[in-house]
Amino acid sequence: MYRSNTYDVSLPQDSIQRYNSVMKRNDPRSPQDVPVVVVRNAYKSYYRGKLPVLEDFSMTVRKGTIYSLLGSSGCGKTTTLSCIVGVQKLKSGSIFVFGSTPGARNVSQSRIGYMPQDISLYGDFSIAENLNYFGTLCGMDQYFVASQIFYLTKLLDLPPVDRRAGSLRIWDYLISLTRTKKTTILLTTHYIDEAKPFQMVGVMREGRLIAEDSPIHLMEKYNTSSLETVILNLCKERNPPPQAIEYYVNYGETKKKTNYMEESVRRIKALIGKNTVIMFRNIFESDFHSCFDPTFSYDIEGECSLEMLGCRFLRHIPNDAVELEPYETIEDAITDVENAKIRGFLVIPEDYSNSYYEWVTSGGIVDDYVLNNSKITLRLDKTNRYISGVIEKTMYETLEAYSKQILSDCGFDPRQVESPLQYLEPIFGSGMTLMDSIGPGVGVLMVVFFPMLSTSIRFIGEKKQGTLGRSLVSGASLWEIIVAYTVTEFTLILAQGGFVFIVLRIMSGKDPVGSSLLFLTLSVMVGICGMVLVCLID
Repeated sequence: MYRSNTYDVSLPQDSIQRYNSVMKRNDPRSPQDVPVVVVRNAYKSYYRGKLPVLEDFSMTVRKGTIYSLLGSSGCGKTTTLSCIVGVQKLKSGSIFVFGSTPGARNVSQSRIGYMPQDISLYGDFSIAENLNYFGTLCGMDQYFVASQIFYLTKLLDLPPVDRRAGSLRIWDYLISLTRTKKTTILLTTHYIDEAKPFQMVGVMREGRLIAEDSPIHLMEKYNTSSLETVILNLCKERNPPPQAIEYYVNYGETKKKTNYMEESVRRIKALIGKNTVIMFRNIFESDFHSCFDPTFSYDIEGECSLEMLGCRFLRHIPNDAVELEPYETIEDAITDVENAKIRGFLVIPEDYSNSYYEWVTSGGIVDDYVLNNSKITLRLDKTNRYISGVIEKTMYETLEAYSKQILSDCGFDPRQVESPLQYLEPIFGSGMTLMDSIGPGVGVLMVVFFPMLSTSIRFIGEKKQGTLGRSLVSGASLWEIIVAYTVTEFTLILAQGGFVFIVLRIMSGKDPVGSSLLFLTLSVMVGICGMVLVCLID
């Protein structure tokens, strides 16, 4: 939807030269027929090797006309409109809007209005809040926006402006604009009857424009009163694309200086206000809960007493590392491992105590029965290498401590069961725990992940519902959107950095080495990196 009111636009010389290279120097039409939108030899494909969405597509939308782009679903109508307003980019070809490429700084976005086929409005905003937000992005002052809200409320008989935007009747609003204001409108539809009263129609098929003329001329050409019959005949003929009318347009010299920095600050303020309102109205979306409770179990066969070595071994297993649970049979334990209910199980032989004592005191010279019954077997689910590794390490340390105690109680030297490989005092890192080692990495991951999570919920949500495209068409640039998200997320990132600092302090039980202020500063910088990464996703 393009406004037809005229004022001087600043065009760079290279843009004029590129535009004139596409247009020829003969303009057979009157100044009123100056094209607002010109597309030449457009090509667009989403996937390499697939059929293109647009191929050798050319069209011309003149000032003061209603141009209807007709075609079946999937023929490329929505893609064409998205490329014209700058939401998407062509692979090749040229598009000029008011004589310049889409999104150029020299064209005021207040001249362009964009209404997608979806509602693409902020559902958390009321009608008035949506209009104020997009009006501010387009450079309109608050008084003008308020007057337009009042006018449209009366004209369209809208519900009160505090209602949600989902009740806005988009089609009625569009029709009212065509009747009350002289505007240039480009719309896409696959309902042929809707295009009959329009001045110009373009018929698309398989990414190409197969006809571009007024509905009256097309019906006269095919001697019919039905536009549907015309479309049917055009599809049957499979004619080459119509010859595009060439134009030479000079939009004049610059008369109006634009303060781009001032406009950018205005748009950033609008984006910050929008992000703040949405963040506080959806504050609970940032809640994140996780739970991890691995279970370890064992199987015991035979009677258990204080004199039994199997029980003594079980008592040496730390409860904070492994949770024990008895099973009647090995088959039941295997079934629960297969169903991911437990991580593994231990099997202690019935004659384990006697066999183990005989094996230790005889120097290892024993028969097969004693050798087999003196061993405790461990079977694990190793799909999670970290958990299974922790369990194996715990069992090894438990066995060594348990064996040393038995030998000591029986009057033997406990060093007999020590491993031939001895670990001396480390040069660096003495007394470090697993948490000390992985704590910084976990902290960085948390600081990056939470801003990514909160930003992606809003940013990707905006892309999905189409409001991001509307903001870009209204003049907002990607860097302005990133700056706005950085400002609104800063407080949240700072709070998350402090939260991570406290959590690591409690979990490790040690004071951090270095400056706490430096820790928070680095946390904020890392969090901003995670947020920007989401914004740069195409």
